[in-house]
Amino acid sequence: MYAVEDSLILTDQDLGSPVRADFPIDLRESGDIESLKSLEPGRIAVGVWEPEGRSMLVLEG
Repeated sequence: MYAVEDSLILTDQDLGSPVRADFPIDLRESGDIESLKSLEPGRIAVGVWEPEGRSMLVLEG
């Protein structure tokens, strides 16, 4: 898993077979993903920067 500005990309362990993951908010051109942290299987903390400020989202999948 890695982030590219406004989306999450899931891959295999060799960074092959990339798949864009659905993201629960639309960052458009105004926001970026700054950080990713695995919390436990199926849960990821995502640090988001937007002009209004920073926030943290917890995604479950």
